[in-house]
Amino acid sequence: INPMIQYTRKIEAHNSAPYMAVNTQYKLIPFAGPSGTFPTYSYVDVMLNQVPAEAFRDKTVLIGATAPGLGDIIPTPVSSSLNPMSGVELHANAYSALITQTAIAPVGKVWAYLLTFAFILVPILVFPRLKPTLVMPFSMMLACVIILFSYLLLALDETWFPPVNSMIGVMLAYPLWSWQRIRHLNGFLNNELEKLQNEPAIGFRDTSQHQPERIFYALKNVLKPKRYIFIKNNNVLEQLIDSETPFEITDTHEKWLHQNDTSLLRMQRAISKNIWDDYFIGFKWPANANLSAIHDYLNKLNLKSSNDTQKKYSYEKIANRITQVREAIESMQDMRIFISKGFEEIPSAVVVTDPLGIIVFANTHAQNWFSSKGNLIGMSIYEAFSGTEFIGLRDKATHVLTRCEHETIEIETQHRDILVDCSPFYVDELSDAGLMLSFSDITPIREQQREKNQLIDFLSHDVRSPLVSQLAVLESMLKGKTKINKTTLAQLKEHANRSLGLSDQFLQITRAEQTSENQFYEFDIVCVLENSIDSLIAQAQAKNIEINFGNEEAIWVNGNAELIERAMINLLSNAIKYSPENTLITIEVTTLNEHVIIKIIDQGFGIDEHELPHIFKRFHRQKTSEIHGEKGAGLGLNFVQVVIEKHQGEIAVESIPHSGTTFTVSLPFKHIE
Repeated sequence: INPMIQYTRKIEAHNSAPYMAVNTQYKLIPFAGPSGTFPTYSYVDVMLNQVPAEAFRDKTVLIGATAPGLGDIIPTPVSSSLNPMSGVELHANAYSALITQTAIAPVGKVWAYLLTFAFILVPILVFPRLKPTLVMPFSMMLACVIILFSYLLLALDETWFPPVNSMIGVMLAYPLWSWQRIRHLNGFLNNELEKLQNEPAIGFRDTSQHQPERIFYALKNVLKPKRYIFIKNNNVLEQLIDSETPFEITDTHEKWLHQNDTSLLRMQRAISKNIWDDYFIGFKWPANANLSAIHDYLNKLNLKSSNDTQKKYSYEKIANRITQVREAIESMQDMRIFISKGFEEIPSAVVVTDPLGIIVFANTHAQNWFSSKGNLIGMSIYEAFSGTEFIGLRDKATHVLTRCEHETIEIETQHRDILVDCSPFYVDELSDAGLMLSFSDITPIREQQREKNQLIDFLSHDVRSPLVSQLAVLESMLKGKTKINKTTLAQLKEHANRSLGLSDQFLQITRAEQTSENQFYEFDIVCVLENSIDSLIAQAQAKNIEINFGNEEAIWVNGNAELIERAMINLLSNAIKYSPENTLITIEVTTLNEHVIIKIIDQGFGIDEHELPHIFKRFHRQKTSEIHGEKGAGLGLNFVQVVIEKHQGEIAVESIPHSGTTFTVSLPFKHIE
């Protein structure tokens, strides 16, 4: 490294044979400079006294040949090819170093080996603990440290340590470490990729992965075409056609061609290199099909194939690994999206915890249900359920976490009935069980059960009661205890009419609940009200009740005129039934904000304030009203509410006891140009 160094030797002849060279105690020469550094004089000039004596006073004089071609010429670190150093000048540099004690001693062999091994051992110990991005800078820094160590040892102690071996070891350590690391990484990737390939894949993104046969049969089952044909390589595999519906084979590949009520597709699939199967699919749709929706659905399907029988990989193995890893990541992303979307689309609220009861996942429904608690992720399930209607879940959750047993609990809140399913949740066979909670709103189910129980009560009491009364009268007549006369027959008729009326009301409610908007049509609401009045005019005249209705302008609405008319009859019938004689019933019809407003105002006995919130409930009966009028089953107003809600309308009631009642119905109307 130091250009002022070259080996020399000290010859010791002690105890040695004559003319035998003994090479011991190697030293390194610190050259004073290039050739010509030491003064030289011509031997002839000295003999002719042309050189002053002062030039040699107290000096050591070396005599040797320096003329070109006569003396020895020695290459040294400080000489060049144009100015080589003579042998006598080399001896002068060596002698100068010895007498001035500046000769450089090489480090001992043992220490040289130990230091070299120590420097090489450093990367072996340090590389595994460094980030991969820091390994190369550290190697370069370590090489600089070795050079600096050798220089400082030379400058401070005049001892030479050769740094080349150590630097070579350090420089080789990096590629060897990289090779070893890549080898382990490659082995790990091979094992993991093999595991991933054995995992079930979710390929819902790409429908082109399916065979054309499966695509055809799937589309045929989903869309239910009127006619169809499926051709493979000009051979018809399946068809349902007639002479009126021929299919013209299109040349458009991998893209649907829609012609009125016909959809055509031609596609190819590779079976080997440069060999493809050609497929043709043709569908003809029914007359009542929604062609726009069908076309949009077909156009969104990705059926385009790459026509490759095998996936293409690079010749470089690391590139192949990267490609395989990318495919595995895409597969895992599909699985993650599938699971997350699946949990989000579940109508139930789902919460998953770890074995300590800390929430690690909560879908949107759960976040909405417990919105007052903030973000549920990272929160203890016991904290999430504290101070809520779900506090009873705490014991169930503990039982599932500690015993890994399934539990189900039903919770009644102020507005909902909740079924909570508690199940142990295992990530794998070796992990402890967490907890999965599924909150299902079963309010509609419980409401149906309550309505079913009410129906059973209704059938067992209200409908059965008149029949029992009829049987009792008939039994009395058969035994001769009761004579057949007008009074007895009128009593039987009253019981029969009551049973028939109750049955009709219940059937009307069932029919109204099953009505859909597909059964709606345009009709004049004013005409419906007039028909309702005509149906009840005799009943009103019997009590000398006047019905005031003066609208003559038509107002058109969209709905079921028969159901609306029956609802208006129920409201007018109640107004007549619960109004005293010689009173007035007013019907007002106005329009407001795209709605027709119908008000039926009577001067009856009214409804108590505490009964107003319940009058539209099924089987609810008003105590005060039943005292003053005929007894009902509590189905009439419920029927009215169902009909109005089916027509996207609203119904409200206002009543003052002993002063009258006002029912207000609001229905959306249709403008007639």
